[in-house]
Amino acid sequence: MCAKFKWQEEKDDGKPAWSIDGSSSTRGEKAGVEVKQATWWDRYGRKTLFSLLWILIGIVIIIALSFRFTNRVKAAGTVEPHNVEHITAPVEGTVELLAVVEGQTVKEGELLAKIRPDNAGSYQDVEAEKFDLAGLQKEPQKSRERIAMLSDNLGRLRQEADIFRKGESEIQAAQEKILAVEAEYKQAVKNEERARKLYQQEAISQVEYEDVVTRTEVARANSAIAKAQRITLQNQRSIKEQQLLREVESTEREITLEKDTLRQRQSEYSQKRAMLQAARDQAGRLIILAPRDGQIIRREKGVGEHVKNGDLVFALAPDRKMVLIVKVSPDDLPKIQIGQKALIYPRNFSQRFSGVGEGRVIQVGTYARLQGQQGQVTYVLVKVLVEKSRLSLVPGSFADVVILTE
Repeated sequence: MCAKFKWQEEKDDGKPAWSIDGSSSTRGEKAGVEVKQATWWDRYGRKTLFSLLWILIGIVIIIALSFRFTNRVKAAGTVEPHNVEHITAPVEGTVELLAVVEGQTVKEGELLAKIRPDNAGSYQDVEAEKFDLAGLQKEPQKSRERIAMLSDNLGRLRQEADIFRKGESEIQAAQEKILAVEAEYKQAVKNEERARKLYQQEAISQVEYEDVVTRTEVARANSAIAKAQRITLQNQRSIKEQQLLREVESTEREITLEKDTLRQRQSEYSQKRAMLQAARDQAGRLIILAPRDGQIIRREKGVGEHVKNGDLVFALAPDRKMVLIVKVSPDDLPKIQIGQKALIYPRNFSQRFSGVGEGRVIQVGTYARLQGQQGQVTYVLVKVLVEKSRLSLVPGSFADVVILTE
């Protein structure tokens, strides 16, 4: 650039002096053109304004990024199924068959495995433990029918005893007959006494006297017979009443015994049914069936491996929901609350941009655990439910989680 210089010229018209930039860029210009003097704003204003604007934009970006990362908690998580049902070995023995593999979808009741128990003898031939429950079940019904029949008979006997006890008509008739016969006998005795006096006075003949005596003897005999009949009738009624009472008591005892027999047969039936059911259950424990629909996410045992009662054989996920078990620093724990949104990034770098997922916090731990040999680093477990994911998350894998705490 050519050096610049200024000079002033006096104009003929007496106007104020003006400056002429003597640079080569103005040379050759017409003398009549007026050139203004360059100010500080013309020289530095626009550059300064643009510089301040860029500085302000940078400050805003820094503040925004600072705010953005201050309100985020980043941690690593392990993928686990949301719901897991552990299927264990029901008996101690050896695995004979494994019918499913990891990742396989199963239906409720589907065969998963077979186990040969160590004490297989007690589980074999279940039919040998089967009792004739159908025939045994009929016995209580027979007892109930007999109890009903005896109860009806008892009611009839009691009713008959009451009627017999209240029915005194025969005794009353016998008593009235005795009174009538005794009245006749007393009259016959009086007639005999009067006939004797008349006979002694020879007012009647001997034949007439003997006739009166005969009638007196007949009246005496009739009185004795009537009394005997009443006694016999009373004895018969007493015997009949006692017989009815004995029948009532006997029927009551029979009903009581039959009820005891019914209870015994019912107990026997229940015991045998329970024994048969236990035998069937024991036989059924030789196989493992899927308790519900789901996916086998883990298989812990192999064919020929020995298992104990309660050992884990399969892990079943009833649904396809996944969660991330995230280890969060205790310092970040106060920022985290249930329901906060979380972003999920796979560990694979090639999938980090295409495999972003979303979730939310569903559980926040309250106990810090030690990590590492020296136990200097602690963490708290936070559970994040995966709600959206472009890629399938495999249980047991790792992923990065960013919890949006704002």
